[in-house]
Amino acid sequence: MRFTEAAKHAFAFLEGAGFRLVEAGPSRLKYESAQSAVAVVWDARSGEVNVFIGPYSRKGEANDAFSLTELLAMEGVDVPERRIPFQVTDQGKLGSFLEKLAEDTRVHAQQALAGNPMFFRRLNTFRSMQAQTYMRGMELRRVRTNPPLDKSIRSSASLSHWRCVCSSRSD
Repeated sequence: MRFTEAAKHAFAFLEGAGFRLVEAGPSRLKYESAQSAVAVVWDARSGEVNVFIGPYSRKGEANDAFSLTELLAMEGVDVPERRIPFQVTDQGKLGSFLEKLAEDTRVHAQQALAGNPMFFRRLNTFRSMQAQTYMRGMELRRVRTNPPLDKSIRSSASLSHWRCVCSSRSD
């Protein structure tokens, strides 16, 4: 089954919840309601599949969408197949995986689907905290692999440098 048909089938519940399908391409579906927008995206090359949900925005305005993976992580939902990002390497399993993503969306993303501004603020705060945690981890790894020179080594290295500079000037 092709992505478009499989995704339309899996996410049909959105149309019953007041969403309308506004975009249907070979690798992307987009639904909109008066409160929020949902995009189901598939990258055939990498097998990555994800659902993005954000507050509705008028044309020309930026739409800050959050991935279902972020939403599940913020809510502390332990979904066995959750990987960041979701990935389906066997195209034959795409339909059943989309069904599971739709179920996770239906069960865990109700506040986002309703366009709850406080929920989106919580998601934004969670995203910022995750980014800060990631950057701290990167800095720790950098420091651990390149420890700063000990002060005594720095001092003697600096002193040796100046001795060389001064002795070459006096010649």
